[in-house]
Amino acid sequence: MFLGSFQSGTRFSIATPAATAAYMPLLAELLELSEDLGASDFSLLSVTSGRTGKLSPLMDSAYPDAAALSQQLVSEAPATLVRHPMSSTIISWWAASDHPAATQFERLRWATRTTPLGTSRAGLVMPLHARCAEYGVLVLTGSEFQVDDDRLANAHLQALDLFGRLIALRVKDADNQPKLSGRELDCLRLTAEGQTSEEIAAGLGLSIHTANTYLGNATQKLDAVNRMHAVAKALRLGLID
Repeated sequence: MFLGSFQSGTRFSIATPAATAAYMPLLAELLELSEDLGASDFSLLSVTSGRTGKLSPLMDSAYPDAAALSQQLVSEAPATLVRHPMSSTIISWWAASDHPAATQFERLRWATRTTPLGTSRAGLVMPLHARCAEYGVLVLTGSEFQVDDDRLANAHLQALDLFGRLIALRVKDADNQPKLSGRELDCLRLTAEGQTSEEIAAGLGLSIHTANTYLGNATQKLDAVNRMHAVAKALRLGLID
């Protein structure tokens, strides 16, 4: 998935203002969870299974906009992060040796060290799962972590509950999602990978005019201002990954 052209502040909005409002209580709880651990940023992402698993941002500290942390994780996260929630329930962490959180993290009995993610010098990764084999991760970063075993265990339980409720909301919203054709979704998916109209047309055996028509139709159905906004909304809605 290519998000190189998305800048901080790109709006990953849910389909309607009413739907967005339904997610606000979950956002409030995630913000509280993050603050309780002393983190300054968080990103909750879903993980698609299969040989080429991918990350898709669900909610972050800039919601309903796309936080820089989410963009970094989607474009730069190592394969180990994608596989982690499908193979383990153990929380992982990273910290520079001179970071104030390093000593706290090293004392944790039920957490393991991992490769640094993004540009933050310290962070936590909580693997998540929900019904129907839904997987995700909650990544928290910051400079003033306050973490011990009990606090971390309680936060992980809360994160699992929040993830399950968020997935349930998305399933409920599925019936109200815009109905896009297979070709419209194909064109959006290839746009998300960074392909131009010319490349999309060539890859799908279409004329450039037809490829642009599919993208225009998808943009209109998603009530987006342009094709990149349409891609962002399709990602948030889980229409593409």
